[in-house]
Amino acid sequence: MIEGRDSRGYFIKGNVPWNKRQDSTQRVITFTCKFCLKPKPLDEMRVVTRFFPPLPVCQDCWKLLELA
Repeated sequence: MIEGRDSRGYFIKGNVPWNKRQDSTQRVITFTCKFCLKPKPLDEMRVVTRFFPPLPVCQDCWKLLELA
């Protein structure tokens, strides 16, 4: 019998390996803006298509570039 498992092969409650645990924390994906060089969450990413290749920028820089 494998240590930490019951007779059916399932993990015993409370004895789950670290790579199988479900974390309660949410991980946020970030990117770095090409103009202000600040790390921002992915929700604030916009793409400026007036340049080639298109550049990923933050929402604040995108507003400045689109109004200019």
